[in-house]
Amino acid sequence: MTGKMRKRGSVGITNATIVPMDQGPHVIKDGGVAIYDGKIVRVGRSREIERICDRTIGIEGKLVTPPFLNAHHHTYQRLVSSPKPSMRLLAWLSDVLFREECALSKQDVYQNATRECNEFLRSGVGYLILQESNLVYDEVVRACCSSGMKAAIGRYCGDNNRVLPSCIIEHPAKAMTIINKYRQVYGKGSRLKFSIAPRFLPALTPKALATLKDMLDDDIITQFHVNESLGELELNKEIHGLTPINLLDRVGLLHSHTILSHVIYATPSEKETLYERKPVITISPTANMQLAGDLAPISEYLKNGLLVTVGLDGFAVTRSKTYIEELHTLSHFTDIPQQVIIPRVLLSSATVAMRLFGGGQLTTGAYADILVLDVATESPWEYLSQKLNERDVFSLVLNGEVAYGEPIL
Repeated sequence: MTGKMRKRGSVGITNATIVPMDQGPHVIKDGGVAIYDGKIVRVGRSREIERICDRTIGIEGKLVTPPFLNAHHHTYQRLVSSPKPSMRLLAWLSDVLFREECALSKQDVYQNATRECNEFLRSGVGYLILQESNLVYDEVVRACCSSGMKAAIGRYCGDNNRVLPSCIIEHPAKAMTIINKYRQVYGKGSRLKFSIAPRFLPALTPKALATLKDMLDDDIITQFHVNESLGELELNKEIHGLTPINLLDRVGLLHSHTILSHVIYATPSEKETLYERKPVITISPTANMQLAGDLAPISEYLKNGLLVTVGLDGFAVTRSKTYIEELHTLSHFTDIPQQVIIPRVLLSSATVAMRLFGGGQLTTGAYADILVLDVATESPWEYLSQKLNERDVFSLVLNGEVAYGEPIL
């Protein structure tokens, strides 16, 4: 749809303050977004959008951004016991999580995952990157589908019976067979993406890890917990002879399609490897402080060109109730001012969402994924970094359809 041509059925949102998050922190005042067939066909000034759209809706100066990305989460973990104070990661995994995971009710998992998806939509989150138990994966997929959420759902796997109880063991080859069936059923244009997610590298035997790369195609996303605790680093060296980052690089699994969760402890040489391979980094501030007592060097990662995103991790370990609350903890745990760190993380997250879901940035050709906040402000980035509140969520649109809130289209 170009020039003054109108497309029958096109709709435009006008009279908005727009933060596209596509080329840095620029803002369009009195802006609009033109939508046709679930995609954005133009972003510009209101007058321009009114000329090319069949129908327009003015939203009285409200703030428009892409939806937020919760980049690391486990829905099923809300149903297991939280770690006791001072309990570290490996102890919680072996003594609590793995044992209770084996006894989960599939119906409870489905109901809880549905609840969490709806809670996230209400708080402005339109995208989830999940890592879920292989025992209840089907239930989480079903919940994400029924809620309308966009999600990349990683399936746990691990074959090392020295580390995992028998009830949760699943070889990567079996996991990939199931993932590929889901990919065939849902197709490339689906709101749901499917990925493989070894629980952590010690959960794989060296033999299984050596074959993993050959199971993957160029479109598959891989998710790994790495360098999350000192105990994990030692266990990984004991089983595989290398730290997780060096191991992934050696077997060819460290690249821009790789999502690394936490990455708290990295040596200077490992950091150089990360800067060269450019995986996506996800951090979970309150969970990291709970289970490791430390946080990744966020500023350093950002300065060296890595995409750094935020995830809640899971409601068994996070101290935050919402994604926005977790986002606001960044300045509490770092020396970076809130007005600096939050815009950088939001822009990183928008880039990742665009890669994974074809939305996440308000730009021509992207899916029409739009968050409307009931705020009129002359300083949108100040609002987003310092005053952002889930109570301001007015409407959330995914693929041109209202997923939550007021029916603005």
